[in-house]
Amino acid sequence: MLEKISLKLLQILLISLAIVLCIQLIANFVVDIFWFQELGYLNIFLKRLQTEIISGFLIFCISLVFIFSNLNIANEIKWSSSNQPNIKKLHSQKLKFSFLLAIILILSIVISFMVFYYGQLAYSSWQIDYTLPKVTPTLPSPFTINYLQQIIPQLYHHLWQLIILGISIIFIVKKPEYATRVIAITISILFGTVVAGNWTIILQWFAATEFNQLDPVFHHDLSFYIFKVPGFRLLDFWLGGLFLYTLITVTIIYLLADNSLYNGKFPGFSRSQLRHIYSLIGAMFAVLAWRHWFLRYDLLYSKRSVTYGASYTDIHVKIPLETTLTVVATVISIWLFWKAL
Repeated sequence: MLEKISLKLLQILLISLAIVLCIQLIANFVVDIFWFQELGYLNIFLKRLQTEIISGFLIFCISLVFIFSNLNIANEIKWSSSNQPNIKKLHSQKLKFSFLLAIILILSIVISFMVFYYGQLAYSSWQIDYTLPKVTPTLPSPFTINYLQQIIPQLYHHLWQLIILGISIIFIVKKPEYATRVIAITISILFGTVVAGNWTIILQWFAATEFNQLDPVFHHDLSFYIFKVPGFRLLDFWLGGLFLYTLITVTIIYLLADNSLYNGKFPGFSRSQLRHIYSLIGAMFAVLAWRHWFLRYDLLYSKRSVTYGASYTDIHVKIPLETTLTVVATVISIWLFWKAL
């Protein structure tokens, strides 16, 4: 009974949210059309609209296809493993009920917080501050543990968020296959919305112009930091969240296979399941390696020293450290991909 009520409440919340967003988008679109037409800049608005639709739709489709493909693979491997009860388990220990339940709850909570986080980013990316120089949305940051520390205290002051969080956790645990696909569609829409909201970064990337002046540290043209680096950050935000969500959902499906939660124990991962998990973790480390690589460029904007820019410590300590972390993450990624073969 509680499960049916939770599902209905979640469906009502999602439908209500979709209706409110559609009304707001249509109202903003009509107002913008009349505004830009009155000023004689309708072609500029249409260029922006085209960029938003194409980029948002592509990100949504790629995200959804990637997540659904991995979920289909996970379900196929799960069923093949369940049809072979004597299949050998490799490199995986059994889990007792208490540990299994704790892991599933933690992963479900992380997924719920991810939806919260990307929902907030999607909303903020379309709330433009017209006071200079903040006329473009702030670049979104990847989902990190620090976000959990920030939002948990807020739950005590926002009861509706706590209710949605509880419903989402019950939804994921009781109906993992259905819940992961519904959330996959939701999070893919949020990815597309955030990227579309940063349409200026996309246009800057494709319309980059050389400044013919090199920076003294990495010897890149200054246009690289204006037009390319923001695009790297946006791509890192998308890929990091995409791989993380896919990894968590696939792990939940494997942990809940063969009614392990109701049987009170998890027998272990099969070789095929481990290969799938290794490949997704390898993708995560590949993104992490790339992130550490371009984080070196952020040191040129460092504000820690007396003057603005890279200090002696940044150049001689931080840059080598980020380079080392890049190499370490790359090696781990290659090793994980090798384990997945």
